[in-house]
Amino acid sequence: MPYAINSDDLPNSVDKRLELRPEHLAWLRENTPRLLAAGAKRNEAGDPIGSLVIVDVETLEEAEAFAQADPYSQQGLFAKVEITAWNKSFFNFEDLI
Repeated sequence: MPYAINSDDLPNSVDKRLELRPEHLAWLRENTPRLLAAGAKRNEAGDPIGSLVIVDVETLEEAEAFAQADPYSQQGLFAKVEITAWNKSFFNFEDLI
């Protein structure tokens, strides 16, 4: 089942995000088979303010463990992380419903 991991960065943490980015991207690449989508959320000025990762795992507990294993999470970048089940209705230019 897909889960959306919606994370908000701590205020004024762009430098920390950029410092951790290579480790975060390497971790995402290691976990590519479980990913449906991943990317930074940005404010109107284009600065990163958080992350949205959609992961395909069986349970909420697996999604929580996935989120906790993210180097951004392990290094305290996030102020808030919300995980919700996600239903693929339109995906990869296909209507799935």
